[in-house]
Amino acid sequence: MRFFKWDHIICTVLLFLGMLLFPMLFSFKMFEPLKLSLSDFRITDIVDSKIVERDQIEADTNMILINSIEDNEELRNIQLARVLMIVKSCNPKTIGIKKIIRKSDFEKENELLAMVLKETPNLVFSIHFEDFDRETNSYKKIERSDRYFTQFGVEGFDNFLAVYDERVHTIRHFTPKMKVGNKEYNSFSVELVKKYKPEAIKKLKSRNKEQEMINYLGNYHFSRMEVEDILNRNFEPEYLRNKLVVIGRISTRNGIDSNMALEDVFFTPLNDSYTGKAFPDMYGSILHANIMSMIINGNYLASMPNWIIIIISILLVYFNMVIFTYITVRNKKWYEIFSLLVFVIESILILAATIISFIYYKYEMNLTIPIFAIALSIIIYEIYHSSMKPLTIKTYYKFIHKGY
Repeated sequence: MRFFKWDHIICTVLLFLGMLLFPMLFSFKMFEPLKLSLSDFRITDIVDSKIVERDQIEADTNMILINSIEDNEELRNIQLARVLMIVKSCNPKTIGIKKIIRKSDFEKENELLAMVLKETPNLVFSIHFEDFDRETNSYKKIERSDRYFTQFGVEGFDNFLAVYDERVHTIRHFTPKMKVGNKEYNSFSVELVKKYKPEAIKKLKSRNKEQEMINYLGNYHFSRMEVEDILNRNFEPEYLRNKLVVIGRISTRNGIDSNMALEDVFFTPLNDSYTGKAFPDMYGSILHANIMSMIINGNYLASMPNWIIIIISILLVYFNMVIFTYITVRNKKWYEIFSLLVFVIESILILAATIISFIYYKYEMNLTIPIFAIALSIIIYEIYHSSMKPLTIKTYYKFIHKGY
């Protein structure tokens, strides 16, 4: 039996042509949920949510997260001013405020907050990009705190991706910088690390990537504090000294607070439901903490390039066509059992390779497409040899080579 045959080549080409047509099928609204589920799934999600033992991972002590919610409400300006005065007195290295600050109706509160901000060094304020334009693949608007307050620090965007709605996507990557209008902005995380550990930003820039894959520590790997702990000084000043402090929405309890569920919470690969996600699992402030931890410690992940994934898919499919032909020639009645066995073995090997490379080598082998391709190879092989090829031969001799 020859390894290179036109039948094998044609089957392989037909399979990938079919896969190219799938996006057209999913363009119909009725297939939108299925399209979102398939496009938002990675094999490594299983590793992150079910295999990695998060409780064995050492916590990051560089950061302190302070909850900006008290009694189910955002801190008022006077409360934020008091918190900042106490935190500032402990000499943290930098402070990030991940909330939009507006002038209140009480001018004295505004003046006090502005005075405290002026006296607080290394401040970073969050801004939020809005109104995503799908045609230009960029945002049009910026939501930011009043200039009356932000004049005392720098700004960084708290978005993670350049997409229409981050809330329905699993946040696996973040964008270090984005351009809105004629100005380029750094991420909130990048601006904070730049003030906390400038040399770490040099390494980030040297990687020269538009997006970085996030190496998650977890949801509970950072020190957290409530506002009342700060105001009542239920801590030692040393606790905040030389730390990177972030004031934003978090929960010091386990899980996501139901009253905050629709605000500043996201899906991550750590979500227990890695398929058909129904409820987000991480607050934006904690997500930024994971990003900052990765940058500070230089624990970056690498991803397999798309061209390698395509080559692997083609080779696996072609190999399957050869194996299926060999099985059919030897004993056709065993085809169904052995073809399924081939698929199972290949899937297990791909899963094992993905898990080992991700856990031990910090390398993401996103081989979802190859698994999908080898599953389709069984169907395409049967369609081609039982229907397409016989029909083509019959048509050829009937209409083109009459009399042969």
